[in-house]
Amino acid sequence: MNEASTIFKKLHEILDVLEKFKYNKGKKLNLNKLASSLEIPSNLLPKIAHLLVRFQEVFNSLEEHELELENQGNNYYFSLMEKTLPARNKNLFPPPKRIVLTEDEANILNDMIYSFKKIRRGVGFDLSSQTNNKRILQLNEKHPYFFFKNGNDLYYPSQLALTLGQKLLMYKKSRRPFHELKDLNVNDISIKISASSHQKKNN
Repeated sequence: MNEASTIFKKLHEILDVLEKFKYNKGKKLNLNKLASSLEIPSNLLPKIAHLLVRFQEVFNSLEEHELELENQGNNYYFSLMEKTLPARNKNLFPPPKRIVLTEDEANILNDMIYSFKKIRRGVGFDLSSQTNNKRILQLNEKHPYFFFKNGNDLYYPSQLALTLGQKLLMYKKSRRPFHELKDLNVNDISIKISASSHQKKNN
């Protein structure tokens, strides 16, 4: 087996491991141990890792499209095809053009997105009556377009919720109340955050 074939074989072995690792959210994959078990030279490890991350960045940038490999005679082509949305997104409620949130709802959304990204590492929320996610359940009942549900009965933040939540997370660092946010928009949707009754009295 020549050097090129060996490299491609190692890449496929790494991808096999990564495919299984996607079910271990919140855990870390030790790349040094992986390289050792696959007999990958230590000097190649960072190069391979950066290459895989770059592939991920490129594929993520395609957004609503995906690459399709075509073979015409002895020539190979990549075509950009519109991505078929997963069935779970069919449960997504269309958002209105203008959304009004209370200060408390904005805080719930902020905390939910922080938990989803930093603590749960992409694992959805169980909103059944037996859980402690009552505040998130209330947000879902009033603003269902912030969620979608997948096949295992977990609720995930919609793209609107993720984008808005990221804006709130950034603003939170200023330690100012959310209702002071002006001209808050996500795509063509306008969002207004109203002050709580307690905050109105103080003003």
